[in-house]
Amino acid sequence: MRDRIQPVLLGVILGTTLLLGLGVFGPCLEIVPGFGEYSPLVRVLKPDLTEPTRFSLYSGITHMALGGNGWLAALVFAFSVLFPVAKVSVYWVAANDSPRHPTFKKAFRLAAHLGKFSMVDVFVIALLVVVIKGLPGNTQVRLQWGFWCFCLSVITSLAIPFILKRWQRLRLR
Repeated sequence: MRDRIQPVLLGVILGTTLLLGLGVFGPCLEIVPGFGEYSPLVRVLKPDLTEPTRFSLYSGITHMALGGNGWLAALVFAFSVLFPVAKVSVYWVAANDSPRHPTFKKAFRLAAHLGKFSMVDVFVIALLVVVIKGLPGNTQVRLQWGFWCFCLSVITSLAIPFILKRWQRLRLR
C-alpha cells in the first residue's frame, strides 16, 4: 500500500502543475463587446470595436500592469500565480522527501498555510466576470478552457495535502 500512494501523489502533483500552467497561459475569458441598439452602427463605423477579446490570466495581468493598474496587477499576480506556484513547489519537495525528514514537516506546514489562499484567485476571476457582465449594451463574457484548467488545478491542489498526510502516516509505520 505504501508504494502505491507515492506514484498517485506524484501523478496528482504533476497534473496540478500542468493544469496550473495551462490555466495561467491559456485563454480564460473572452469579452464580446455589446453596444445595445447601436451595435449595427458600430459594426459599420468601427468594426474593430466589436471584435471579441481573449485574455489569459497572464495577458490580463500584463494588460493591467501596462494600463496603469500596477498594484492590482501585482495583487492578482501574487494570489493567482505566485501562491499557487509556491504551493505546488512545496508539494513537490514534500512528495520527494522522507516524512521523517525535517524538510518534509516544514514543507507540509508551509503548504498548509499557502493552501488558505487557494480560492482567492478563482474569486478574482469570478469578480471580474460579474463586473464585466454589469456593463451596459449587452457585453458578454465567455469563460474559456484556461479558466477551467485553472479551477481544476485549485481543486486538485486541495486534494494533495490529504494524500500527503496518508502517505506520511503509512511511511511512518
